Amino acid sequence: MDQKKILSPFEMEKRDAIKGLQGQEATKEIRRPAIKSIKLIPQQPTVLDNIKAEVSASCEGDEKITYEYQWKVNGAVINGIKGDILPAGLFKKGDLINVRITLFADGIKGRPQESIYIAVHSAPPSLELKETTQKLNDKIESQLISKDPDGDKVIFSLEEPILEGMTIEKETGKIIWKPEKKEEGTYKFGASATDIDGVKMIKTFEFKIETK
Repeated sequence: MDQKKILSPFEMEKRDAIKGLQGQEATKEIRRPAIKSIKLIPQQPTVLDNIKAEVSASCEGDEKITYEYQWKVNGAVINGIKGDILPAGLFKKGDLINVRITLFADGIKGRPQESIYIAVHSAPPSLELKETTQKLNDKIESQLISKDPDGDKVIFSLEEPILEGMTIEKETGKIIWKPEKKEEGTYKFGASATDIDGVKMIKTFEFKIETK
């Protein structure tokens, strides 16, 4: 028959302390906060967008919730960005973005979770009408200008409504219009700038002809 070991007062105190710690850890494990989902907005960002992390968490009661963010571009941590937004300008077209988030509830640390990766898409080029000038022989010239946020080359085209007798140089954006009758009025035409990824900006422009 086994005899129970008689513990000294010191050993009893040590045993009780260990039990107390184990109980605290068990309580922490039960109450440990958890992240249910992480969503990055927008899901198809461009270099013009700020990327925001939307977090859904599972917690008990009315704990004070805080988050710790670690943003990554192509797997490399972006230092100095501590909030839920990754500002535009820190990534380029084709980069892969994700974020690692740690949740704290009343100081209790949850397990870190990482979002899925999202790719940075091509941004649409700008398109403006720089000037319109009237030449001899009833020829009217206009100049389109465009800047692509990704630094890509753009191609210019005419779009509806297209004025009869109007042509465009696709590489330069120079427009030449030779109307059959040069009559006073406001004229509208459409034009576009398209980057190498096929992302297009379309606008309708207008200019006035004054015969006086």
